[in-house]
Amino acid sequence: MTDSDGEVRELTAADAKYFKPATEVLPPALCERLGLTLSEKGSAAQPPGSAGERLRKIR
Repeated sequence: MTDSDGEVRELTAADAKYFKPATEVLPPALCERLGLTLSEKGSAAQPPGSAGERLRKIR
C-alpha cells in the first residue's frame, strides 16, 4: 500500500475490509501447518492465542 507520493504507508482499518481470509489465499498445507480451519461461514477460524487474537487485545 502506498500513499500519493508512492511511499509505503501503514495499513488502516479501511484497508482491512479488502482482505481475504488466509484460507482463501494460502496453500492448504500451510493453512494446516498454521492450524487454520474453515468456519461454517467459510472464513478462517483463528487458533487460540493466534496473532489476530493478540492484536485485538492490544487495541
